[in-house]
Amino acid sequence: VSFGVSGPIVTTLGKFEMIPAEVVGGKWGVHYILVFPNLKTALERSNIFIRIDSGCFSGMVLGDTTCDCKKQLEIAMRECVRNGAGIIIEIPGHDGRGWGEYKMANQRLMYELDIDTVEAAERFYEKMPDRRTFDECVLVLRALGLTKQHSFDFGTNSPLKIKYFLQAGFNVIRKPLVSGKLTETAKRGLVAKATEWGHTIRQEHIDKK
Repeated sequence: VSFGVSGPIVTTLGKFEMIPAEVVGGKWGVHYILVFPNLKTALERSNIFIRIDSGCFSGMVLGDTTCDCKKQLEIAMRECVRNGAGIIIEIPGHDGRGWGEYKMANQRLMYELDIDTVEAAERFYEKMPDRRTFDECVLVLRALGLTKQHSFDFGTNSPLKIKYFLQAGFNVIRKPLVSGKLTETAKRGLVAKATEWGHTIRQEHIDKK
């Protein structure tokens, strides 16, 4: 694992430490690790909140309201602060479930056919709607000093992410993250993910104001 130059990220929620890391010869490029309050403090904790964030340029940067990606990131940052320590790994190469620029074709299907994000993905990507893998993420965390002695409160709704960490031997407890005040399109997408892909989302989460 190759590490870039780390430094402080000062937000309205507090000061985080940001560490760029990339698996040499890997597929997914730079992983941006956001640690609260810093790596030394996080490593001293036996239980750590963790969030793996797939990049979402349209939602996080441009403010697209058809997803809840930006809201989930904000919730994860608050959880890090509330717990006194936490790690968020942002993976820009995972945008569009790993399909990158083709994500916008998926979005177009959603609008033109009035279907949810799961059906659009399965129509466009056929047998492989989600091509992401998280083995590189596991390698990065190990290189940072995380071991099987640490347990994770894993901020995710996705069983796919949990699978990789359990297979790596980490002690993981899934902690669903769903924000309120979502658009109808975003809500429909969450329902579809729960129904079709086994995401841990209950109706009361989706209806939350």
